[in-house]
Amino acid sequence: MTSPNQITREDQAGAFRRIAVEIGGTFTDCVFETEQGALLCAKVPSTPGSPELSVQHALERMSTSLEQTQEFLHGSTVATNAVIERKGAPTAFVTTEGFRDILELQRGARTNIYDLQYVKPAPLVTRDHAHEVTERITAAGEVLTPLAPDSLDALARRLETSGVRAVAVTLLHSYANAEHETRVQEYLNRALPGLWVDISSDVAPEFREYERASTTAMSAYLGPRISTYLSQLHEDLGARGFAGRFMVMKSSGGLQHIGHSHVRPVEMLESGPVAGAGGAAEIALRAGVRSVITFDMGGTSTDIAVIDDGRLRYASQSTLDGLPVRSPTADISSVGAGGGSIASIDAGGLLQVGPESAGADPGPACYGRGGTRPTVTDAHVVRGVIRPESFIGGEWTLDGAAAERAIAALADDLGATVPEAAEAVVRLADENTINAIRIVTMERGLDPRDYTLVAYGGAGPLHAARVAEELGCPEVLVPPNAGMLSAFGLLVAPLQATRTATRIRPAAEWAPQDLEELYQSLDAQVRAELRDMGAPEEAIQLTRILEGRYIGQAYELSVLAGAPAHIPDLVSGFHQAHEERYSRSRRSEPIEFVSYRVRGECQRDFADLASMTYPSQAAGGGAQSADIKGSDGNLTAVFTGRARLSAGDELVGPAVVEESTSACYVPRGWTARVDEHSNLRLSRRNP
Repeated sequence: MTSPNQITREDQAGAFRRIAVEIGGTFTDCVFETEQGALLCAKVPSTPGSPELSVQHALERMSTSLEQTQEFLHGSTVATNAVIERKGAPTAFVTTEGFRDILELQRGARTNIYDLQYVKPAPLVTRDHAHEVTERITAAGEVLTPLAPDSLDALARRLETSGVRAVAVTLLHSYANAEHETRVQEYLNRALPGLWVDISSDVAPEFREYERASTTAMSAYLGPRISTYLSQLHEDLGARGFAGRFMVMKSSGGLQHIGHSHVRPVEMLESGPVAGAGGAAEIALRAGVRSVITFDMGGTSTDIAVIDDGRLRYASQSTLDGLPVRSPTADISSVGAGGGSIASIDAGGLLQVGPESAGADPGPACYGRGGTRPTVTDAHVVRGVIRPESFIGGEWTLDGAAAERAIAALADDLGATVPEAAEAVVRLADENTINAIRIVTMERGLDPRDYTLVAYGGAGPLHAARVAEELGCPEVLVPPNAGMLSAFGLLVAPLQATRTATRIRPAAEWAPQDLEELYQSLDAQVRAELRDMGAPEEAIQLTRILEGRYIGQAYELSVLAGAPAHIPDLVSGFHQAHEERYSRSRRSEPIEFVSYRVRGECQRDFADLASMTYPSQAAGGGAQSADIKGSDGNLTAVFTGRARLSAGDELVGPAVVEESTSACYVPRGWTARVDEHSNLRLSRRNP
């Protein structure tokens, strides 16, 4: 794999106004926006051990300083990978006396009730690092037992010799009264300076002790690593002359300025994937498509989201590595099926693809960096869908012979030919994706046939048509520069801030003015944070959300709340939401309101993905014919560079459209048309 060429000053149309960087598990994608609005991009291998190094490598390709750069926009999977790989900081857990085992006990629910060997997910904090303090606050926020100073002294002595670098403090009912948690944090900051201390009333001020404790523990566990990584990256940018705003993408789909607000690590867990989903939503809206399923297949994983009426779906809670995270997030599902996913034979002799990935180092065998195990990318190379001379715009020449050797070893184990093994790997990767999409659509009462599939990432467009055909999606939309969509999503993401409160009270007991005062308090906090990030007051848009339930229910449903909040409308909206989710409602049953959330956004500048250019245009040559290998023999396909296609052009499959950051496969029986926004629109041909 040859080294990429440096972009010269002549390639640039001026100083960079904004820079967007998304660090994935395999590649780091960068988009540079000039003062004139032109977009340049770069793609370099990620450096998992030191994520900031890949950013440095990308910046080094641009022969310019960053003195005139106004914003650096960043998204990554660093936080997610740190949890999955258990590479966070040694962490202690502090809670109310008598509740030391809350992280160990977890919930009684099992994710798979038929698994006889089911084991609860291991907590991030071991029991020997769980400590108690003497105090007690009631659910109403009243102090039942004052915080004992001697228990704080004893806690500090234990922590000082424990070797931990972070502390998660979750006291009982602190969402109703944060006084004791705040005092514990202040005490530890004085007694043990340099120790990272997170409190649940700051990280997740909501009820449910286990979920709140798990979220706070994860935030503390990630705190030192994420803080060091962001600080190092910010310092590196400063050394290059950058003095603008450093913005990070949050899991909830918006940007936050780390210079004005503390970014909690749990808010960055889906940072990279949500940037891509937001970019896909923007591209689809511009193309007149409002209901889409996003399909982002990169080198390590595939991320899927559902967009209705042009907006991402949101969830108040998610899970990571089996552990609950109580933090607003875009509703994104991930599966270990990417271009670097390793194909192997399981204990039962069956082929499996993923979740293990070859990652960035050594990467797939075809990268020529020492990898020998077969991957999905190797299968595409062997089949001829990915041509070694066209990968990453021709900057990197893949090792086709190494890919052949890797797939041949797998074929021997399967008792199949090399083309059969390669096709099986690709088909199984398709099935993994199809099953993941079914979970987020059909199992939630959604019909995939009502949605357009938006495919992006380096590998998504290669699999999109087959996935859409199986699901019944009527159309596939592939944006231009599909491999850079997540970085592009950072450019169009809004500024965002969220505030949440918990008050468990029957709807009938709420006075209208009290509920409105609560929402107005949250409104003011959100507006203040957005103004601090530079959002004009007139551009701030607020969304009020209420979480409610029938009295006696265990879980809540979310409904939109107006301004002012009108209680009868909220009750009616809850009944309707319950009927949509569960096909029934009980309008005579009393409802209680539980949590209250305000999300504020300020929309950002326009950016044109179709105008993006890559330093190498090797994939933009004339149309050629080449064979694609399959289990039924060779199939002659047309290969063409995307740069050659114009609005209105059509391709009849089999065909492969190559561009610098991805390739799109149009199977036999499918047609690809270029729309007025430079998107490829794939659809089944009429028989």
